[in-house]
Amino acid sequence: MSYTLKDIAKDLLAGKLPPISPEEISRERMKVCNQCDYIRPLVNQCSLCHCFLDLKTKLLKSECPIDKW
Repeated sequence: MSYTLKDIAKDLLAGKLPPISPEEISRERMKVCNQCDYIRPLVNQCSLCHCFLDLKTKLLKSECPIDKW
């Protein structure tokens, strides 16, 4: 199950910070995204889920919408 913006908002409202990925995992995820056909490189955004990848790749519970990571 994907960690959605709604889940992040719930965590923040409950006073919890979302779990952050280790830097190595974030970098590997970004490498995959940068080679994906669905990236909008000018804004670094996924055209499928509309997430901004600089943030999404750093959230430990987040997932690629087409299961690339």
